[in-house]
Amino acid sequence: MKARFIVCFIVLLVCSLFQKQVAAQNLVPNPSFDSYKKKPCSPRINPPDNIGNYLNDWYSPTRSTPDIYSTDSSAQYHPLGNYRCYNNIYYNNLIAPHSGIFYVGSFTLYNGPQVGIDNAVNVREYIQTRLKEKLVTGKVYKAEMHVMTTTREAYYSNNIGILFSLTPVTSTTNSPILATPQVNRTTVFDSTETWVRITQEFVAAGPYEYLTIGNFFDDKNTLLRRNPNPKPEFPNGAYYYYDDISVTDAGVNYLVTIPNVGRDTTLCRGQSVTLRVDNLPQTRYRWDNGSNALTRTVDKAGLYYVTATTGNYSVTDSIRVTIPPPVALPADTVFCRGETLTLAPTHPLNTFIWSDTSRDSTLTVRESGQYWVEVPSPYCLLRDTIRVQVLDCPGEAPNVFTPNGDGRNDRFVVPHIELSPWGLVVYNRWGGRVYEAARYGNDWDGGGLPAGVYYYELSSAVLNRRLKGWVTLIR
Repeated sequence: MKARFIVCFIVLLVCSLFQKQVAAQNLVPNPSFDSYKKKPCSPRINPPDNIGNYLNDWYSPTRSTPDIYSTDSSAQYHPLGNYRCYNNIYYNNLIAPHSGIFYVGSFTLYNGPQVGIDNAVNVREYIQTRLKEKLVTGKVYKAEMHVMTTTREAYYSNNIGILFSLTPVTSTTNSPILATPQVNRTTVFDSTETWVRITQEFVAAGPYEYLTIGNFFDDKNTLLRRNPNPKPEFPNGAYYYYDDISVTDAGVNYLVTIPNVGRDTTLCRGQSVTLRVDNLPQTRYRWDNGSNALTRTVDKAGLYYVTATTGNYSVTDSIRVTIPPPVALPADTVFCRGETLTLAPTHPLNTFIWSDTSRDSTLTVRESGQYWVEVPSPYCLLRDTIRVQVLDCPGEAPNVFTPNGDGRNDRFVVPHIELSPWGLVVYNRWGGRVYEAARYGNDWDGGGLPAGVYYYELSSAVLNRRLKGWVTLIR
């Protein structure tokens, strides 16, 4: 009986140790960068070279090139010549790796001249690897990396992050990869004496397979602190060193709920969408408006998010709702024949179809009618209409008339004035009003006014116009 108890205890102990070993398995290949294809001749790796040409499992996913440092001073032949070279970290007066003989360095932010780049702006450098196995959705993991900088750098920054993704995150430029890393140092990091461990637990929101290290924010959203006593090789950047990267199971014995409110969507004006989350045991939800309901109906553009909490862990999902702006033409209008009206709407989609089937950005109108413009959209009908009336406006008014009863030029006659309502007001040279008609019918004969020069104003409320001039009355 005693022997059986001992055997059972040993079996349980072995199983427990095996489970702990499995749980502590590091999913990052070559975590200390000590497995290499060949030794670099210099710490600085310049474009178009890539650390993937030297290290196993690690590479740069962008045009920028992180660097490799080593304590290995053993000689090797230079690839471009027959002389010996070596990459010795102590030559640059840097500290030793956290473990092993290699570590990697990269810019979290850089602005200025750089090898292969003239006047580089908003530059980032990243290192990337493929995990040994995919992460389990809803599982809690612990990510760690050892980080350090030196007094040689001009600046210190925050945003030293680890991004987990389903597929490789790549870029053909040196610009920031804008993303939300699952692990991120949000305060400025300025440790120059020893390696510091950055560690953080996170919930895998998907079967992530790739790990990328760097700064995933632009300059505007990155904090900088100037080194008070720098000896900078690069005076316009913040540079950090990385070693011993690990991702392990955090040992939480339950899966965390990953909320899913759907993909970003577009609504038409007047439409709404109902967002839903699953009713799962031991899971609490909270929307950005404070609601704990399983559904939420929205009809306005914006970013909406919900947080699911399982045990001590919370995961947030968001959805962006977009409502495309309408396309707008001016209000219905009237203008004079012989003139033109140019319709020039603006819209973010910047594509237009007019009522005459043209696709120009503007339409010139010369005749009365109804005109519409449409912005092609896969989501909504974006159209507006304008009604245009073209009128025969007054022709050139005479500058003299002679009301002497001979039947010729006895009245102040303005061509086409009768086709639309026009008012007339006449003033003498002292500004006194001597004649007025709300709707002028070409019937002013000067009345009993003496000969002289008079000032007149013709006005149309329909056309929103005023015509002014001087006319000489001759007796």
